[in-house]
Amino acid sequence: MAPWFAILALWILAPLAAAIEESWSGLVTIVESINGPAASSGDQKELEHFAHTIEDRLKQARAMLTTCPPMIARVIREDIGFYEAELERVVAARGGALTIGRTYYIIKGDRMLLVADGARLLIDRVSGDATGQVEGHPISRKLPPIPDAPAIDDQPNGQDMLGYPTKHVVRRARGKSYAIDVALNLPNPYAIGLIEGGQDNDLIHELSELPGLPMMVSEIGGDAVRSLCVVRVDRHEVADMVFQAP
Repeated sequence: MAPWFAILALWILAPLAAAIEESWSGLVTIVESINGPAASSGDQKELEHFAHTIEDRLKQARAMLTTCPPMIARVIREDIGFYEAELERVVAARGGALTIGRTYYIIKGDRMLLVADGARLLIDRVSGDATGQVEGHPISRKLPPIPDAPAIDDQPNGQDMLGYPTKHVVRRARGKSYAIDVALNLPNPYAIGLIEGGQDNDLIHELSELPGLPMMVSEIGGDAVRSLCVVRVDRHEVADMVFQAP
């Protein structure tokens, strides 16, 4: 997927949160969506048809990424960016919300398995390696050290999400402002999965420097805004075999 896709969406915990993360085991599911104003009644049928047409083209383009050579892949990524921009315009006109991506993070201490459309990455902070496949191509990268994350305890409370209290912060990236609600006592998958040369998305770096799990990330302003929302936190003991290389 384009810049916001979950695979770019990989990411840094403060020392206190790091201690919690070492013993945390379970699943975090994050959904990316485009959200428009309240749904309107005008031209709904035409807009729905147009949205489905673009979604189909977007799915086809993503599927092609898994088999095409790198030179063609660059062109297809440009097409994907165009389709996503078109979807934003449709949602702005139609209203409502449209889900465009879902990423699963299976975490156990210093290890994490990321599973998303076109991506499967194994992150091992002990060995310092990230291995797997992205868009059908094998990948092997080194993991940079996890930087310190500034404390945000003095920030206002955010909304409770999935039963977890949060702190509310605002961050800027690429000229846009983002409202973020952070659960301090949960691991940050954007931090765990921060990869050397793996992201060109300033927002992902901002998220990786938060001391906890960004439960809700939403653009501020605009007719159609993108959001990253945690829809499931399932803490349980993950079997070690989950993190074995295929």
